[in-house]
Amino acid sequence: MIELKNILSSRFWRINRNCIVNKDKIIAIDHARHEIKLINGHSFHVSRREWVQFKKSNHTTLGEH
Repeated sequence: MIELKNILSSRFWRINRNCIVNKDKIIAIDHARHEIKLINGHSFHVSRREWVQFKKSNHTTLGEH
């Protein structure tokens, strides 16, 4: 996963140990539950470590819901 993440652009976000998502496809963020919802209706839990990194780096690029 780390190698794949290094190949992809910054528009992709590793949300947990097993999943990378395109930030452009996120339509909702549940800050209380550390979950995201994609345009296809699927919801994913974001790991604690990745949530902290997300908030530090670019939470302003996504709408806060």
